[in-house]
Amino acid sequence: MFVIFLYLQDLLVNLIQEIKELKNQFQAFDSKINELQKSIKSCYKEEYPSTSTIKSEESENEKKLQRLAARDPYQFTLQGMDILFTKQEMATSLLFKSKSPKSTKPALDHKRVEELLQAVDMKFGVDSYNIKTLTAKANQKCRDSNEMKKEKKEKKSEEKDSVKEKTSAKE
Repeated sequence: MFVIFLYLQDLLVNLIQEIKELKNQFQAFDSKINELQKSIKSCYKEEYPSTSTIKSEESENEKKLQRLAARDPYQFTLQGMDILFTKQEMATSLLFKSKSPKSTKPALDHKRVEELLQAVDMKFGVDSYNIKTLTAKANQKCRDSNEMKKEKKEKKSEEKDSVKEKTSAKE
């Protein structure tokens, strides 16, 4: 019985040793993958410094996106939306078309959304954000733009009513 115990203990020690070696190999592998990703991105930046050289407007937008000083990918996305899309576009659209049958809002312009996501990837890295969270925040910004649009309409309507009341009171 004691011999079996020693044999199992030795086996366990060997397994633990192998697991540690595999863990070290995995960490080295992960490190090499990260280096490759950085290398690929830097090569991409050198070979293709601008993916939007065809249109000067896109080039301007890209420059503006590069100058954004955001602390995280989510803030960067929201600031970038202000550069790439008008308030009207955001108020009447969503980042991606909703899968819900209740929503009738179309997606924002695919090319500009792609440009924005590429800028986020270049600045913060592909693994720096959760796409579902990013989409939710961007869609909320679109909804908020719609609410601000409604509030402005209501305010203008109230102002018109106020002006009508003042003019009718004077007469």
